[in-house]
Amino acid sequence: MSQTVRWCTVRRLGSAAIGLSLGLVLTAGVLAAPAGISFQPVAAQQGAELALPDGFSYRILVSQGDQLRDGNLFGRMPDFTGYLPLDGSRLGQLWVSHETRPAGGSVLTVGRTADGAWQVVGSEAFDFSQVGGAWNLCAGSVTPWETILVAEEYPPAKAEEIPSGLLADPARYGWIVEVDLERGSARKLYGMGRFSHESAIVLPDRKTVFLADDYRGGIFAKFVADRPGDLTEGQLFAADLQGRRWIPVPRDRAILEKVREWAVQNGATPLDRPEDIAYDPADGQVYLAITGDNAKEGQDAYGQVLRVDPETLDSEPFVLGGPQTGLFNPDNLEFDPHGNLWVFEDKYGDFINAQYGNNHIWVADAEGALHRFASIPNGAEGTGPAFTPDGKTLFFSVQHPSTPWRSSVVAVQGF
Repeated sequence: MSQTVRWCTVRRLGSAAIGLSLGLVLTAGVLAAPAGISFQPVAAQQGAELALPDGFSYRILVSQGDQLRDGNLFGRMPDFTGYLPLDGSRLGQLWVSHETRPAGGSVLTVGRTADGAWQVVGSEAFDFSQVGGAWNLCAGSVTPWETILVAEEYPPAKAEEIPSGLLADPARYGWIVEVDLERGSARKLYGMGRFSHESAIVLPDRKTVFLADDYRGGIFAKFVADRPGDLTEGQLFAADLQGRRWIPVPRDRAILEKVREWAVQNGATPLDRPEDIAYDPADGQVYLAITGDNAKEGQDAYGQVLRVDPETLDSEPFVLGGPQTGLFNPDNLEFDPHGNLWVFEDKYGDFINAQYGNNHIWVADAEGALHRFASIPNGAEGTGPAFTPDGKTLFFSVQHPSTPWRSSVVAVQGF
């Protein structure tokens, strides 16, 4: 089996290029602000509050244990949020995935009041029983046709991981699930394979989907649907980043249930926990968060964001984690309407300390210069960033914070 790739020595990126990348983030203080947004970066903090730059504010929309309008309670571990406009950037549906075992989803209808603040005007839990339940829902995306892709993380969902007393078939879990809020329906997309799905993002062509496998030695994958707009059937590929080739995965159910094992044995590149994916329509590149592996040393522990050409599979670090930059263990990614890449940390405990602070939210401009936008309350990570179409509001979840916080979904304004 191949060694897990150490991307600090990525193919065709020599030491001079790595130094240039580091130089960009080291001199971030003298570079221009990110496009379309101006703020004074916050300092690394260890406090219990959500710290934002001057001029920005947040509002908690819902917290763990709050009663929804349908009588259910808002669940634990909110993760992905996806905004679906009902009236542009003033009224919409906000999907929230819950990273629990079994997992759930919440649907919030959110609107802006006369003074511009956001409030919840409707809320309900989503019923996954129609697909036999869901498992550990992590990141996701909104498709071009306004359904939602959610990712079942942490297969192989071994029998010993299923709580005692639950009658469940582990092979039911570990898939991408497509949710249609208009119809109230869901379906599991078996053609995309079964592995530790962290995220899935559909390209504008309505048929190409990029997938990440959150696992030590996980893979980067691509699915191409047979018909645009219909993701039920298609061809799955695994990425060989060293050889710069896409490896077709046989359309065989037995292989699709064990994609990672088959892919690595057949030349796919194992990575140090590939997590969220973002696509930049301006340059056609795909950005992949490599969270890192704290069992290793140096760059492998800190993580980085890779920029990948989806056609040629040329790849290079876009931003590097580590003490030189202040960024550690990038997890969630999202582009804003101005072309800035937002990077949410999920630090290993080794890196949460007085020097490096809590988990943070960073903004990377087009050159890869990093600007620290927010400090998340201690004990928590920020997850599931989603912007309104006008870029004036950022929604995200505050997951597993220490008291006095509860896991919550917030709306940040001031842009």
